[in-house]
Amino acid sequence: MSTVTEQVIHDFVRVARERVNEAYHMYYLNRADQKAVHIEDYMRRVIKTSKATETEVVMAAVYMGRFLHAYPGARFQNGGAHRMFLTCLMLANKVHEDIPCNNEGWARIGVHFTLTEVNTCELEMLGFLQWDLTVMPEDPLYLQWFPVPMADFSNVLNPCLSQVMICA
Repeated sequence: MSTVTEQVIHDFVRVARERVNEAYHMYYLNRADQKAVHIEDYMRRVIKTSKATETEVVMAAVYMGRFLHAYPGARFQNGGAHRMFLTCLMLANKVHEDIPCNNEGWARIGVHFTLTEVNTCELEMLGFLQWDLTVMPEDPLYLQWFPVPMADFSNVLNPCLSQVMICA
């Protein structure tokens, strides 16, 4: 995994640790084999299984950051951190990829959660984020992981936009 991905995992585990009611909430019971899975191990497995890109991991971190900033009193219950990470990564994948994984696939990747839970989590998170999934390079949460600004493509886009305006 990339350095950026490792940093996102480390940062989220730290935040999750601060927001759990009980230490055991950092774990979630796997329905398949009845083993408790720590949030850090879960994140690594989901990233690997989903083949998430570094960009998708950072986008998910931005969504998680927006939620936690908007709801500073939020606490993670049993599996809450796991659900949040899976949901945010799923949303990032849907925004970033031309042909994203569907919710049934995410339920399989997530192992712990049913399709109904994945669907519910998606709709709830979209509501919490006010359906704003835009991540811009100027976003402070984005800059936390990518401090170097992206290349300026305005000189490439302007001729295209002027052509569109001429045609209109």
